[in-house]
Amino acid sequence: MEIPRERWNEMVSQIEVDYPEKPMHSYPNWQMELEMQCFSENIIAAKKIQNELVLREQRADWSEAERERRKAEVEMVSLDEGGEVYVQTINTRRKYAPRYVANFCNPTISCIKNCETKEIAYILTLRVSGRIRKVIVEGSNAGNESYFLERLNSVGADFLCDRKEQRMRYTAQLWNMLLATVDEPIPVVPRKGWYIDERSQIKFEEEEDKTWDYLMQKKSL
Repeated sequence: MEIPRERWNEMVSQIEVDYPEKPMHSYPNWQMELEMQCFSENIIAAKKIQNELVLREQRADWSEAERERRKAEVEMVSLDEGGEVYVQTINTRRKYAPRYVANFCNPTISCIKNCETKEIAYILTLRVSGRIRKVIVEGSNAGNESYFLERLNSVGADFLCDRKEQRMRYTAQLWNMLLATVDEPIPVVPRKGWYIDERSQIKFEEEEDKTWDYLMQKKSL
């Protein structure tokens, strides 16, 4: 193996400094010993480079795995046994405590249908500041989280977070969770007075506050 001239001169000079009482040619096999020392240093340097490359590759693999793991982290909106709204982060390295993120509780929805026009709407019931409130959610806008959040806000209900996108995400999750619990639509008479019901029978409604027109106009109860 060819030894770099600079390294060779450095090693010879170091031996002459360490042992000034004897000239270099008086040591038997001195050239072989220098070659072996240089060879050993080259092996150590090569191993160091190899270890650094392996470590760099391991770090890159870990960083990629960590990025993928963070992508898998999801915040899920749920209700506890008392009806309180909380968020649980899943797919994390450790289990975190639930975070209660709303100033309302016990949200439920029911579906209503105009028995004459077959239009659909939803009645959201929830408790805000100790009071039971009911909010009308129009069926045509039911999939719009901005509209749903606006309907929540109309009775003082909201999610306790600063970022708008976070509130939108929680709102959409809550709506989808509640929507999965809806039963068959409840028929509602269209207006006060004469109307045709779902069986094509002519009927008369005396109480206005039970009609579709009243609920759509009132928006919240």
